[in-house]
Amino acid sequence: MMSKRLLNVRTITGGVKAWRRCIVTKTSTGIVGLEVDLNGRANLIVQCENILEALKGIPETNGYRQDTEKIVKYRLETAMKFEDEEMIEEEIGQGQLEELLEHGEDELKLIQMYIDEKMWEQVDGQEFTNQEIFLPEADEQPGAQETKKEA
Repeated sequence: MMSKRLLNVRTITGGVKAWRRCIVTKTSTGIVGLEVDLNGRANLIVQCENILEALKGIPETNGYRQDTEKIVKYRLETAMKFEDEEMIEEEIGQGQLEELLEHGEDELKLIQMYIDEKMWEQVDGQEFTNQEIFLPEADEQPGAQETKKEA
């Protein structure tokens, strides 16, 4: 698959600098198994709108919803602001549009699971930090036994 992109190129015509548009073709993402999306920008816009709509099934006060909305709104605004896909990728700074689209597909699945399982009910009201969730107890950390023996 090939994706056509326009590139502004400065040329000298009769001693006068002029801008002309050239077509640059993206033939590969450079990532095994990830095809070029010929309509990457348009698909990103639609997908962002779908994600924002899906998020409405989660309470507005939920942190996951709030954080995801911020990220997706930024991507949507960027895709609406720039027509050039390379500019969008550069501005967002999280990979190629094709990668963003894959991430968006995963996000939609996660949102549906989050809604189906009402995961906000399992988290809201509990006070904990990321360290408490993801770090093992002090006794389980490597070197903890050695430190106790030395003390």
